[in-house]
Amino acid sequence: MWRLGKSEHPCFISGSPRSGTTWIMEVLARISYARVHWEPINWYLYELDHDRLSGDQNWMRPDAEILAGDDDYASEFRRTLSGSAPRRPAMARISELSQFKNMMRLLTAGRTIIKFVYAQRALRWLKNNSSAKGCIILRHPSAVVASQLHHPYHKAGHANQHPEWTVEVISRVHPIYSDEDLSKFPQINDILSWDLSPARKLAVTACLDLLSSISDAELRQSYTFAVYESLVDNPNNFLKIAQALGLPVVHQPTIETLRQRSRTTSSSDKGSGAKRLEDTERAEIQRIIDAFGIDFYQADGSVNIQRLSERGFSHLVA
Repeated sequence: MWRLGKSEHPCFISGSPRSGTTWIMEVLARISYARVHWEPINWYLYELDHDRLSGDQNWMRPDAEILAGDDDYASEFRRTLSGSAPRRPAMARISELSQFKNMMRLLTAGRTIIKFVYAQRALRWLKNNSSAKGCIILRHPSAVVASQLHHPYHKAGHANQHPEWTVEVISRVHPIYSDEDLSKFPQINDILSWDLSPARKLAVTACLDLLSSISDAELRQSYTFAVYESLVDNPNNFLKIAQALGLPVVHQPTIETLRQRSRTTSSSDKGSGAKRLEDTERAEIQRIIDAFGIDFYQADGSVNIQRLSERGFSHLVA
């Protein structure tokens, strides 16, 4: 049933894994009565033969290199971004489908929010291949890594470390970088020579996610960028994102709306961020941030909005 009714005005939300994208998607869906496609087209969820790809990194990033090298994947990407539902039910994890009102939303909603992580790595491709409006979530790398390493993963009633961020997977997959990254950010070569702990490896990936989206002046003018830290307990900033994405506001957001538990986090987790890190982990991550020359994220977990704004964004929600 969810395949019925193509949306004429799709938009997307993206950011690093554990940067708050699911929570933000859910809040926007509640206030706009939009249907959602949750992680429909990420490479690591895409049901294709991966053997022809070299390296474990490739299964976690839908960047321009993969999109340019796989016509089927690129075609599905374009189709979903045009407002159509993904072709395969396994690739369309529709939020709260068990509730009748949300089942009806899938049939009647005129807007669709597509949420997927790692779009920063393909933002240039997205601009050249889709007219969909998008919002990129910017969150302090320390908070992103803290959530990846220390946020409990609930399965069958038990809390465990998330399977994507076990030490074994981190050592095999991260840091995630491309040949283009090596040419654009030469400091990577020096960083890779360090003794990289799991926290440092994840921090390199998080910093490259960030820099991939904000280092291109044209992209800064083409999309909306939202500072995660400015969204916690601030309903008005969700109204700004909705307006930028062309989403109607059917229900005014409230503090209670923002504090509702999402599928990936609890109401008490949204502002905790880097507080879950050990002091040594926090220092390691900050060294990575400094090595990349990112000067607007402070060691105490705060964001210097003025420095960030100086990079020249057309629409920065902060």
